[in-house]
Amino acid sequence: AVVSTQSTGSYKCQVFGTVSQLLTTSPRVKSLADPGLKMSKSYGKPSGVIGMLDTDDQIRKKIRKAVTDSFGPITVDLETRPGVYNLLQLLAAVSDSDFHEVCRKYESGNVVNLKNDLSDCLVDKIGPVRNMAQELLDDRGYIEEVLSVGAEKASDIAERNLDEIYRTIGLK
Repeated sequence: AVVSTQSTGSYKCQVFGTVSQLLTTSPRVKSLADPGLKMSKSYGKPSGVIGMLDTDDQIRKKIRKAVTDSFGPITVDLETRPGVYNLLQLLAAVSDSDFHEVCRKYESGNVVNLKNDLSDCLVDKIGPVRNMAQELLDDRGYIEEVLSVGAEKASDIAERNLDEIYRTIGLK
């Protein structure tokens, strides 16, 4: 955004496009192992992350072991029950449901049912993605072809963009 603004001021035209944010309704996904941290391969334990290539059994095991508490029936409170809150948010996001509706459905229920439903939903969503990814990973020739075609297209676009930029700033 700074480069875009500076170039517009210096050259009286829009050289670079303006960057805009991509926001979702889903909050940052928290770790299953430590709901105080974001879900990330770089932080903490692998058990805190659901991977797109995880098997159905791995997903179910990670959700079953997700950190919660033993306070009894589900209540929705980020401060006192961050693990439960995290699972509710994750279920709402993965099931394309309203967070408050998910909370109403599970409030006063038990964590085992929440974890089972979340596991089922994740397996249903991730399974097809994992299967497609595995098919693509198994076809090395296809990957190399896509990379080659993409590199050629990117090179053509970059060449046109650089030509326009050079003309705009007076280098051509």
